Amino acid sequence: MVGKAREPRQSVILPVRIRRDDKWMDATIRNVSPHGMLLQINDPPPKGSFIEIRKQKIVVVGQVRWQGEDCCGLRTQDRVPVAALMNANAAPERSGADSDLTERRATVRVMTPAEVAERSRQRGALFQRVALIAAAVVGAIIVASLMFDVLRRPFDTVAAQLG
Repeated sequence: MVGKAREPRQSVILPVRIRRDDKWMDATIRNVSPHGMLLQINDPPPKGSFIEIRKQKIVVVGQVRWQGEDCCGLRTQDRVPVAALMNANAAPERSGADSDLTERRATVRVMTPAEVAERSRQRGALFQRVALIAAAVVGAIIVASLMFDVLRRPFDTVAAQLG
């Protein structure tokens, strides 16, 4: 019985970051093919789990197909931009299915001083409103407690007269 032919693999040593659940870890890609890769990692994720691999702006999502002592094999969701991974400074080509491989939020948005000032003003106004509401609630509780004490005396007197 002849099995399915494996895709050609390219041996590499590429340090990457991976996200597993909400935890980031360092790993090394040891070989890569158009739809998979071998990751060397201290604590490999369990078989069947999905992880996100990042190399600068390149993002690849894959499912762990097998797990070893310090490595695991992935089947990727989309085609792996092998050439872009090899050249860390190059972005993947923006065509077809590969166009979704770069993370749009990868660049840091720098706020202008006016934006920082406006955000600080809004936070200050919010804090002021919360403090005012808290003071009003505390005041209402104090007034209610005083009214209870004032009204309790006549009611106690009436209750004592009635029996």
